[in-house]
Order: sequence, then C-alpha cells, then structure tokens
Amino acid sequence: MKKFFMISLLFLHGCYWHNGCLYTAQMVNCYMDKVPFSSIAYYQKTDSIGRTDINQRWRDVELCGAKYGDSNLWSVIKPQNFRNEFRICMESKGYHIFDSSECGVKEPKGLNKGICNE
Repeated sequence: MKKFFMISLLFLHGCYWHNGCLYTAQMVNCYMDKVPFSSIAYYQKTDSIGRTDINQRWRDVELCGAKYGDSNLWSVIKPQNFRNEFRICMESKGYHIFDSSECGVKEPKGLNKGICNE
C-alpha cells in the first residue's frame, strides 16, 4: 500500500523515472553507473580527434617511454618529473591532450562527447 501511495504521489506531482533518470517538474537527476575513459584515451591526434588510430597511439606511447598496455599511464606517473617529458613527447608527435571533462565518459553512450576513443 505504501508503494502504491508513493507511486501515485509521484505521478500527481508530474514526476517519473525513465532510463535511470528521475524527471521532476523543475529538474532531471540521473543515477547511472558511469565508465570513464582510461588515461591513454585523452591523447588524440589533432587530425583525427575521436577516431585516433589506437595501434599507432600505443606505438607512440612506447616511443615516448610508457609501457605497452598501461592504459592508465602509471608507468609515466610514478617516476618524478617524467610526466612532463611524456606530454611534450606526445605533443611533438601531433597529439592533443584533452581533459576528462572534455571527453565525457565511455559509458553510457549518451554522455560520451565523441572526442576520445580507446
């Protein structure tokens, strides 16, 4: 009975739940599990943003000193001051480094801005 009362109360106030979001009269609140991009995805070739060749990116990452398969770039973060050298090396190879807020998230697709790829 309590559930029926709560559901009817929500409908009377114009609220409803759809695709993980609660829609109310004045705002939308979404409660979804979000899957972020790995750190490597933020490095995008300037001439192919959002569709950077991932195999070429891995070759360039290795040439700049990171370990193959280290998608979160821990091999770059751990050594002191190596992070800046890695960034400069990747930029010299034609990559632009995006911020996580510019890329959105990998999942759900509706929050993926199409800038980063893995």
